[in-house]
Amino acid sequence: MMKTVYAPCTEDAKKSKPKVSPWQKLWWKKRSHLEVSLLVLFLISVLVAAALVIVIVIQATLKQESETCETEGCIVSAARILKNMDRSIDPCQDFYEYACGRWKLHNPIPDDSSRTSSFWALGRQVNADVRQFLEEPVESSEPEAVRKAKSLYRSCVDTEKIEKLGITPLWQFLDKTGGWPVVNRTWSEHNLDMMSIFVMLRLYNIEVFFAHLVDHDWKHSHLYIHRFDEANLGMPSRGYFLKGRNDTMLQAYEKYAYDVAVALGATETDARQQIKQMVDFEVDIANIMIPEEKKRDFSELYNRMTLKQMTRNITGIDWTVYLRTIFQHVNLEIPDSEPVIVSVPGYYREIFDLMQRTPKRTIVNYLTWRVIQYAIAFLPKRYRSISNAYRQVVYGSKTEQARWKTCVKQVTYEMGDAVGRVYVQKRFDEEAKVYATEMITNIKESFKEMLAENEWMDDVTKRAAMEKAEATVAKVAYPDFILNDTALDEKYKHMTCIPGQYFYSVLENKKAKTFEKLKKLRTVLNKTEWQTNQPAMVNAFYHPICNQIIFPAGILQPPFFEKDFPQYLNYGGIGSIVGHEITHGFDDEGRQTDKDGNLIPWWQPSAVEKFKRKAQCIIDQYSKYVVKEVNMTVNGIRTQGENIADNGGLKEAYRAYHTWVKKRGQKEKPLPGLNMTVDQIFFINYAQNDCGNMTPESYIEAIQSWVHTPNRYRIIGTVSNFPAFARSFNCPLRSPMNPRIKCNVW
Repeated sequence: MMKTVYAPCTEDAKKSKPKVSPWQKLWWKKRSHLEVSLLVLFLISVLVAAALVIVIVIQATLKQESETCETEGCIVSAARILKNMDRSIDPCQDFYEYACGRWKLHNPIPDDSSRTSSFWALGRQVNADVRQFLEEPVESSEPEAVRKAKSLYRSCVDTEKIEKLGITPLWQFLDKTGGWPVVNRTWSEHNLDMMSIFVMLRLYNIEVFFAHLVDHDWKHSHLYIHRFDEANLGMPSRGYFLKGRNDTMLQAYEKYAYDVAVALGATETDARQQIKQMVDFEVDIANIMIPEEKKRDFSELYNRMTLKQMTRNITGIDWTVYLRTIFQHVNLEIPDSEPVIVSVPGYYREIFDLMQRTPKRTIVNYLTWRVIQYAIAFLPKRYRSISNAYRQVVYGSKTEQARWKTCVKQVTYEMGDAVGRVYVQKRFDEEAKVYATEMITNIKESFKEMLAENEWMDDVTKRAAMEKAEATVAKVAYPDFILNDTALDEKYKHMTCIPGQYFYSVLENKKAKTFEKLKKLRTVLNKTEWQTNQPAMVNAFYHPICNQIIFPAGILQPPFFEKDFPQYLNYGGIGSIVGHEITHGFDDEGRQTDKDGNLIPWWQPSAVEKFKRKAQCIIDQYSKYVVKEVNMTVNGIRTQGENIADNGGLKEAYRAYHTWVKKRGQKEKPLPGLNMTVDQIFFINYAQNDCGNMTPESYIEAIQSWVHTPNRYRIIGTVSNFPAFARSFNCPLRSPMNPRIKCNVW
């Protein structure tokens, strides 16, 4: 231990003492004892106050940490959100990657698919639930409709019987068209009856060359009318046929038809020559079709005339004979004065001119191929494998879809309400319907508030828009009739299922559904009815004719909605989807119909022009997005309606949530472990609605065919237009997610 040495008080020691400045000496000497004491007390008080501030800050921090939501739903949600995020990304640079960067690591694209997303993941779970129900034993106590659905499913998965029957059912069906010329070497055009073929295709609702529908009359929305439009093509959209004959995907399509023809008995020489001619013909058809982005103005498509006028003006087929032959099957008379709408009269004239210049063999080869293409899913595995090879090239999927998945989708499509009956009874939480309905009401009110504050719309148009918003009807979960055995059985009384005869059953059901739709011609539309028939579906809809927003039971569950979630999750999740559907009533297409679904000019011209300028901003913004996976740009014109709905829906949901909080009088607790504000979590959950992953081939399909922008740009485009997002994440002005110019329609 060191000793302390005390220095003696010597003259040297005195000299070593520190000197006191004259100023210090003078200041202390002039202060009284009381002043010095008060000064000391003041300094002590400052130190105590500082200590108290530190304690308060620490306590507040601890209190804040303890005030996170600790329910099971919050903990699970926090884990899900964190799992999908990439927090190494700056949210102001790329919010999609920040919110969804790790999602695809945990959700690889299944080998039997070309894409996956939050919607698709939930949809697969719903399909798995439906599979479980359909595989349960048939009970005599069940409605007949449910028993039919189970029987149809069993027939579909009975691949042993399908293999045993082979292609006999297909040949029996093709006898109605005279056979496939490329396969039938004795085929001759001398006895060809094109009218009979066209009628047969219509009775089975197989569209080739043209599409005939019994549709809503856009200007008299309570009535039905004939509408004629373009038909679909053999590939996802016309863009696939316009890239040149050396394009890889078009060559895969030609090989697909060639391989099927050879498998069905055509010689390689005949197949090579005739299939090439057939595809060349389809390329010509694609070239005369109207691009979808040019078909967004409904007034341009509303070309109303009488049947007599159509028969006189569009030659190539006697339309009067055509319709009368079809409708005699449902005992309806069709007079010469029958009103019809021809959406694209120019296309109709050109398609029949093209057919006049084309050999009959090529025309019938194409007609028959389109029938086979539809039917191939119901044929033995050998033929489905050929289809799968084509799908690998065009969509990027690797394997054929499991048979049960194909069958669940088919039965749900054919008998959606019967499937929905079982799904609702066994999986749906009825309380979710009450909570969701309340949320929809709140978001609808937020849109009306935004409409009232709108500065670019004149008062006359604004009042009419307010009436339309008020008249919008929400359909939630399922139609009540599906719980009524008698009503459900009545709907599906014409459905057929013959055990071991799946192909035949599908065709007969297709014809039965066609007849039911044809019968609507002389009826009045009941606008209170649901306009979808699949409660077990993960999707949402806006129906312009009935001014309905529709939210099936399948989507009213996590991750989009849960009645026990904090509301910022629900509003950021299903709430933004609700707002999206509401806004569809006021996008570039929805705004063309009034509150009753009628196509009339209910906007003032000045409002229309201002709307178009605002919509053009959206078009230009999204047209600049380059999908790096395939180096293609988004089609801003075709996707504008969905983009307008995305932007409006997010704002409505955000506003509705904050209104809900204000009325509640108390803020919600944030999720644990995220160290984020409630607003930030709202936006992250919104983005995670659209986490996804696609093959390059599927990106090409999306860009060429879909009306939705690919997921990444749906999120980036929407949040970058919303100032509240930039404030929530403190994004600097001119950063990618906070640009100086923002597009704003609603």
